Amino acid sequence: MRKKTFRALLIAVMCIAAAANGYSQGSQEGSGSDASSESKKPVTLIFARSNDSPLTGIEEIFANFEKETGNSVEIQALPGGNDYETVIKTRFATNDFPDIMWYFPGTAQYDSLRAETNLVNITNEPFISTITDSMRRFQTRDEQIYGFPWGSFDTMGVIYRKDIFEKAGITIPGNYEEFLDACDTLLSMGIVPIVEGGKDGWPVQVFSLAGWETFVDPAIGPEGIAKLNRNEIKLTDIDELRDLYQRQIDLKKAGYLNENWLSTTYDMQQEAIGNGTAAMVIQGQWILPALREKFGDELISNLGMFPIPSDTDRGTAALYPPGQIVIPKNTKNTEAAMELARFMTRPESLEIWYAHNPGIPVYTTVGSDLMPPQQDMADFVASYKSEINIQGRLRAQWPEYDRIMQNVLIKEDADYGVEELSKKYIQDGKNKKIPGFDN
Repeated sequence: MRKKTFRALLIAVMCIAAAANGYSQGSQEGSGSDASSESKKPVTLIFARSNDSPLTGIEEIFANFEKETGNSVEIQALPGGNDYETVIKTRFATNDFPDIMWYFPGTAQYDSLRAETNLVNITNEPFISTITDSMRRFQTRDEQIYGFPWGSFDTMGVIYRKDIFEKAGITIPGNYEEFLDACDTLLSMGIVPIVEGGKDGWPVQVFSLAGWETFVDPAIGPEGIAKLNRNEIKLTDIDELRDLYQRQIDLKKAGYLNENWLSTTYDMQQEAIGNGTAAMVIQGQWILPALREKFGDELISNLGMFPIPSDTDRGTAALYPPGQIVIPKNTKNTEAAMELARFMTRPESLEIWYAHNPGIPVYTTVGSDLMPPQQDMADFVASYKSEINIQGRLRAQWPEYDRIMQNVLIKEDADYGVEELSKKYIQDGKNKKIPGFDN
C-alpha cells in the first residue's frame, strides 16, 4: 500500500515538474507569444497609478482580463503630481515594485526609473507596431522601448465658450495682440476673460507649457533643445522664456484673470466655464471629460479650442502625450503583467478605453469620436504647426514646476521663475547622472 502511495506521489511530482519546466520554457520564448493561461495558477497583479490619472474604462478592461485569464488586477491609487514620482522612486529604491504601473510620459522617465535595470524591455512586442509613428518615436531611446503609451494625444491651449465669443463679437485670435484685445472686450462686458486655478497649483503651469512651443521653440530651435539636454546652455540664457513668464504676469496685472485665482481650484475652473462666468480657461483637453460629466454634451458642443497665438500668427499647438505603462522586471509576476499589457493593447480593449475617454488615439488599430474642442485642435495639428510639450523632450525634468509658477504669479517676478527653474532643472540632471550635468 505504501509502495503504491509513494509511486503515485512520485508520478504527481514528476508531472508538476514537467509542467513547470514547460511554463518556464514558454516564458523564455519570444516576448510576443501569448502563453496559455490554463496551465498557470491565477495571480493578483498590483497596478499602481497616480490618483489623478484617468481611470474610467480601465476597470472594465481589467474585469475582461480576469474573465479570460483568471488573473485579477488590484488597482493601487497613490498620491498624484510630484508626490507620485517621489513615492514610486522610494518604492523602486527599496525593491517594493508593483507588478505593472502607470507613469509619466516619454523617455525622460527612463532615467528616473533606471529602465535598463528595472523595467522590462518591450521593443519587440508585436503591439509596439500598432503605436502611431510620432508616439513610437517619442517612446524610443537608443532604439529601445520600455513603456507603452496609454491614452490619447492631448493638446494644451485656450478652451473657450462659443456663445460668449459670439455675443462679444470675438473671432479666434490670429495673433497675440488679438488675443489681448479679446480679453479686453470680455472684461469690459463684466465677464472674466480667463479663469485660473491657483489653489491646486498645477493649473497655473499650463500657460507657459502651452506657450513654450509658440514663443520659445522658434527662438532656440532643435539645436537649443539638444543643448539644454547636454546642459550646454542654461534656461536663464533664454530671453524668450523670461518673456513668456512676463506675459502670464501681465495677464494678471491687466485683470484678465479671476481676482480669486489663488483660492480657485481645478474643480472651480470647471464650474466657471460650465456656468459661463468665465469665457476661457487655459488647460489641456483632459478637462473635457469632467466638463461633460458635470454639464452634459450641450456644454461640450458649445466649446472650442485654439493654441496660444504668437505675435505674428495663430501659434503652435502643444501636444501633450499620454502617460505610459511600464512593467518592473524584478517581480514574481512579470509574465502575467506582460500578458495584461498585451490584453490592454488589443483593439477591443482600446475601443473600451476610447469610448470612455474620447481623444486623438495613439494606436492605429482604433478610432475615437472627438469632442468639438478636440476636433478643433486635431484640425489645427493636421493643417498647421504642432510640437510635443517641452517637458517631454528634455531628459532632465522640472521638479516643483507647479509651485514655481504659482510663486511667479504671486511675486509677479519673471526673473525669479527662470532662475528657480534653472536650478531645479540642473539639479535633476545631476541627480539622474545625465551626461553634461555633472560639472
